[in-house]
Amino acid sequence: KNFESANLVFYVDCLETQVGALSITLNGNKFYEAIPDCNIYNRNIAIPLSYFKEDNNVFVFENTFGSFS
Repeated sequence: KNFESANLVFYVDCLETQVGALSITLNGNKFYEAIPDCNIYNRNIAIPLSYFKEDNNVFVFENTFGSFS
C-alpha cells in the first residue's frame, strides 16, 4: 500500500531523573535518539519512508540506562 508520510507516537512511563537516551530503529535504521519526555505522549516522530520494507517491518526500542515501560 502507498502512503505519503509516517509518524510515530509513543508513551514512556518513566521517572525524569532516572532515564537515559532512547533510540528507536526501523529495520536497522535509526530515526530517533533522545531523552524522551516521561509520562506524556511523544508525538510526531517522523519516520523516513525509505526505512520501510514491503513485507515485515521491525521496530527496536533501546535505552542507555534506566527503565521504561
